[in-house]
Amino acid sequence: MTDNQLMTLLIATISAGLAAQSLSVPILQEYQPTTQGTPSTDTVYIFKLSETRYGFPGRKNIFADSVMTHSETERMEVTYQINALAIQNPANTTQTTAADYVRAVGRALQSDAAIQALLAEGVGIYRIQAMRQPYFKDDEGQFEATPSFDFTVAYNDVISSIVPSTDATTETVTGFS
Repeated sequence: MTDNQLMTLLIATISAGLAAQSLSVPILQEYQPTTQGTPSTDTVYIFKLSETRYGFPGRKNIFADSVMTHSETERMEVTYQINALAIQNPANTTQTTAADYVRAVGRALQSDAAIQALLAEGVGIYRIQAMRQPYFKDDEGQFEATPSFDFTVAYNDVISSIVPSTDATTETVTGFS
């Protein structure tokens, strides 16, 4: 599974989970190669923190229909971070906060529907870590919260190749006079 395939799966799974909670908010991959400022709408972000190979590669050879297939499987664990921004209006005490969005993403990822959707693609999800709530001063000089949590997914990364076959061997002895 490639990085983009895994990111697409996670964004689709989170989007479906938020829709099930009646939340409509864009989910974007953070740290893109283009300059971006503070969003004008509420936004949930996801980005990759780390990737770990777990254990040693497994190797398997299968011979079928006169073809030898060699496969190597590695267990991968990839950690992502979810965070959100929601521009707050202190006069509106009923609006959804960034922490509300992050909490909703956590619920979505731990739902039975999300777990089944991920497992159907060969991806498992580990426990979601604690939510952090740091603050920063935005580009308008206002304090904004950017709550976040980390979570780890695991999957098998499989590389397969066809092993060339031989039809015959010839033995030649050289170097004797």
